[in-house]
Order: sequence, then C-alpha cells, then structure tokens
Amino acid sequence: MPLPITELTVGRFRGLRDVSLNDLGRVNILVGPNDSGKTSVLEVLSLLSLAANPLDPLLWMRVAGRRDPFGVALRAGFNRLRWLFPQDSTTDPVSSYDGRIAFSARGGLPFHEVRATYRDLRSLPEAPAPPASSALGDVVPATTGFAVERKGARIEVEVTGRSPGEYIRTESFTWWEDERFELPRMAPVVSVPIQVITPYDHLFPGIPEQLYSEARRQGNADPIATLLSLIEPRITGLEVLAAPGASHQRADAVMYLRDRSAGLLPLEAFGDGIRRVLLIASAITSARNGMLLIDELETAIHISALGNAFRWMVDACEANNVQLFATTHSLEAIDALLAADETPAREDIVAYRLEATGQAVTVRRYGEDLLRRLRIERGLEVR
Repeated sequence: MPLPITELTVGRFRGLRDVSLNDLGRVNILVGPNDSGKTSVLEVLSLLSLAANPLDPLLWMRVAGRRDPFGVALRAGFNRLRWLFPQDSTTDPVSSYDGRIAFSARGGLPFHEVRATYRDLRSLPEAPAPPASSALGDVVPATTGFAVERKGARIEVEVTGRSPGEYIRTESFTWWEDERFELPRMAPVVSVPIQVITPYDHLFPGIPEQLYSEARRQGNADPIATLLSLIEPRITGLEVLAAPGASHQRADAVMYLRDRSAGLLPLEAFGDGIRRVLLIASAITSARNGMLLIDELETAIHISALGNAFRWMVDACEANNVQLFATTHSLEAIDALLAADETPAREDIVAYRLEATGQAVTVRRYGEDLLRRLRIERGLEVR
C-alpha cells in the first residue's frame, strides 16, 4: 500500500513558512534546535490526517491544546486556536487578529490541501428591553449599566481533493467565550487511522489502557507483550482488569503486567520506560494502515533499551503498514534506529533537520545512506 504522505508542504502554520519535506519514508525523524518547528510539523500532520477529518472543530481544539496538558490555556482564554496561526513582531496580542494558514500533502490521503482563516470577533450584548409600565401606570426604569463587550473567534476551513478541482469542502465555526460551543453534525470523510503520542502521555492514566484494549479488539495484542519482555524479561503478559473495589455500576479499567516472580502488578508499579514503550507499541497496532506521530521519541527510554525497542518498532511499523513521524534530540536514538533497520539497501529511515533563521525555517533532508555514513562511519553531528 502507498504511504499516507510522500510529500508535505507547509505554506504557513505557526512559525513555519514555505517549508517542504520531500521523499518521505516509512520512518521519518525530525531533528533540529529548540523552537525550529519540529512539533509544528507533527501538528500539521494531525490536521491533515486525523480520522475525524480536518473539518471537525473539535480536532482543531485538540491540536491547539496538545502543548498544554494541564489546561492552563483554558483558564487564560478560549481562543488558543489563534496561536496555530502565524504571529510576528507586528502582531498585537490584545487587538483583533486575522490570520491564515495553508498546508498540503501528496500520497495516499483522500485530500490534498487544507486552508484556514482565523478572525477575532467582538460583540456587544443585545440592547435591553424598553421600560415597562406597572399596574398603576408608573414607568419602571430599566436597569442601567455599561454594556460589556464579549469576545469570540471564527475559523473557516477549506479542504480540497487529491487533484485540483476534484472537490472542495468548506466549513466555518464560531466560538463565544460566554457560550457553550455546540459541535455541528459532521459528514464523515474517509481518512487514515492516526495516533499521536506527546512527551507526557505515558504519565496519564487511561491512555495505555485505552490503546491496549483497542489492540486486543483488533487481535494485535500479542506483539505488545513480546516487546515488553524484550525490554524487561520478567514481564510475561498483560491484563486489563476492573479496579479493586469497583462497583458493578462503574468498573474503571486498570492495566496489570504479569511479573515472572511477583505475579500481577499494576502498571503504576513499573517505571516510566515501561509505560512509554507500552504506549508506543499499543499505538502502532491501533494505527494499522495509518500514521503514528511521536513527539520526543526517546522520552523515558533508557539508552540500554533503545536497541530492542526501536528494532521492534521499525519491524512493527512495516508489518502494520504504519508511517512514523517522530521528533528527537538524541543521537543515541538516531543511531539505534539506523541499527534497527535490517534492510539498509531500502530507504526506510529518513531524517529532516529543521533550523530557524530569522523569519524562515530551512529543511535539510538526510537519506538513510547519507545518514549512515554521517553517523556510523564518521560520527558527525546531524541534529
């Protein structure tokens, strides 16, 4: 099957302008300094290919809040969607804002290009009703006071098909800070499965259980136990069981790992490395025939476990037809990925180095052969 994305072009998105990633592979590694746009590329991919479809407003809210796991931005204001759009030195964070983004892709996705506009909205409440008369004919004065301006935002999204003129779909959504946003009924769009793993997802309860349960339903859970045994030989299996003391009305799920000597132990009894590896393995099986996006690939995994973990990951992506995009700051992670690929003659692993210079972001592509020569033969820095 063709890869979901073989070419990605970002016209404008956050700090990215006129950025292209060409000749994408099965495993794509994004490297570069802090604030060079690596995570922004993952967010563009999310908006292009999430199964919900890029016309879904909830998807935009989810992507906009992914960098804020504890919801601080929600307390700071509802319009965090604004920060997906380009900002520059002339942008006043207080005044009204009007921004545009655009990005496109080639490959197996059912659509080609996404364009969106964002506009801040301002509105005064409706005028008060005219004074009413009492039963005695006296005029009851209306309530006086200053009208308080309310704030809102409007996003318009346009999606085009694979070929110019194939089809165009548009939707617009409006949020007001003092109103509950009602999700519209969305016509389904056929897309590809996608899973996203942030640097902190393994710390939140419920996410590993959900992904592992999905893998069990699909009949793909056995390889996950195999990977865990490679990382920690004491682990022989996994179970998702009701929490101790749960009532029949509400039975919260708890992940247990079977320890060779201690029996069933809750996942929380193990370290972050096991939780992270379990999350990645479950996400690969859930993203079958789709895409997996991982921000900071090496997070929580000790260098001694990278070889086994990444060898399993590369093989699993191939077996499940999953295209992987991952950011990393670790040379050890890059070297482990190269060592994990047992078909070096075929370009499965590609790296892209992003670097911000002023208002522009430059991209340099490292094919697998070049990457091997730079890292394995010469030991050169590629980050």
